[in-house]
Amino acid sequence: MPCEWVGRTLTLWAYTDRIEVTDGERLVATHPRAYGRGETCLELAHYLPALARKPRAATHLAVVPKLPPVYAQVQRVLCSRRPDGYREFAQILLLHREFPAEVITEALEQAASQGLLEPQAVRQLILNRLARPVPEPVPVPDRFAALRVRASDPACYDALLGGNRR
Repeated sequence: MPCEWVGRTLTLWAYTDRIEVTDGERLVATHPRAYGRGETCLELAHYLPALARKPRAATHLAVVPKLPPVYAQVQRVLCSRRPDGYREFAQILLLHREFPAEVITEALEQAASQGLLEPQAVRQLILNRLARPVPEPVPVPDRFAALRVRASDPACYDALLGGNRR
């Protein structure tokens, strides 16, 4: 459940393929139905508001093993480097509030392979992946290629400002 709904009375609807939780008419959460014994479906987005307030929780999140393996690897590395490495790991997880999960995972794998596990480095790798490629320059038609335009002298505009400013 999203952490902001803790302590509230909600209604659970069990369907053959999914579980839905509602607060009256409002859908709070939906998960695929798990039929295996002891199986759980966890969603990182439900933990992010609490993680923003309590970054130490990043060391014990039950959802981390459900994420791609690079997350557990990064968690181990950051938490073993320094006693407060959990803060950096929490900042990386909080990137999920802004960016798609696939892009974060790809950037995190790249960051781990390069040894750049600082949250700012991961963020920059994400931004680099999301940046639009620079379009190819449009070729100049032959009839315009031979034209030469004379550069203007900006000093001629000084008269508009009330005189020569040189």
